[in-house]
Amino acid sequence: MSSIADLAPLESNIFPIMMLVAVPLILIFALMPKWKKFARTKKWIGNDIHKVTRPEVPESGGTILCLALVV
Repeated sequence: MSSIADLAPLESNIFPIMMLVAVPLILIFALMPKWKKFARTKKWIGNDIHKVTRPEVPESGGTILCLALVV
């Protein structure tokens, strides 16, 4: 049977795991609005085909997602 003392290494490793999730999330929320403005100025827009009104939306948002995950 395991005791509470066996869980100590797990608790000490939780901070790096939290940072692996938090840093990309913060980067995405910080950079995505800037990317949307940049994409609109460069005319990198397309129609949202899943909505009835088909609004124009910036494309290539996955670029920021990949960048955040790599960093």
